[in-house]
Amino acid sequence: MYNPLILYHMNKKPMKRSNLTLMIIFFVIIIVFIPFLLFERVDNTLISSFIEYFGVIGALGGIVAIYYQMRREKNIAEGEFIYSLYDGFSNNEKIKDIYQKLEECKNQGCKKDPFVKDDIGNIIDYLTFFETMYLLIKRKIIKIDLIDELFAYRFFIAVHNPYVQKKNLIKYNTYYKNTYRLHKMWVSHRLENNEKIPFSEYNLKNKDNNYDRMI
Repeated sequence: MYNPLILYHMNKKPMKRSNLTLMIIFFVIIIVFIPFLLFERVDNTLISSFIEYFGVIGALGGIVAIYYQMRREKNIAEGEFIYSLYDGFSNNEKIKDIYQKLEECKNQGCKKDPFVKDDIGNIIDYLTFFETMYLLIKRKIIKIDLIDELFAYRFFIAVHNPYVQKKNLIKYNTYYKNTYRLHKMWVSHRLENNEKIPFSEYNLKNKDNNYDRMI
């Protein structure tokens, strides 16, 4: 299995070559034409103007370098944070057990309830993980497009499972308002990006008459 952190950086869109070319042209224009403006204004202090001019250029270059360094560090931090979420999810034994049963249900067409009474607490843990994720998105700690690739399937296989809906989500919907809000946000995000909604035959919006009230 690929490291999700590596996948995250592989999937980040590199700066387009055309944009980079435009930036280079822009700086060349600045470097070539600003001296002429300076020399017209200060015709008897050329050396001082040169020193002042290249000092400004150096400062601007330093600012640009600092900006890209900060941006790079931010991207790395985001990748590490997303990976820590993924690692916490995939290595949680209770969550892993529920996920396996969700897969079994899917493979069997959800004709048989895969869950027993003792699974209720584990289902709560599974859903609570995504309750927390909604709060992280709401507070702009992470963006939904960063978690979509890793977690969309794991989210929708649960909230669009008829037995999870019956045993937890719809039955106790007032306790899962953030899950409902995340569901609406995630569905909107995928539709805007022309991506399918997994297991849409059990779409939570269509199964709970109080869906809009929960939002």
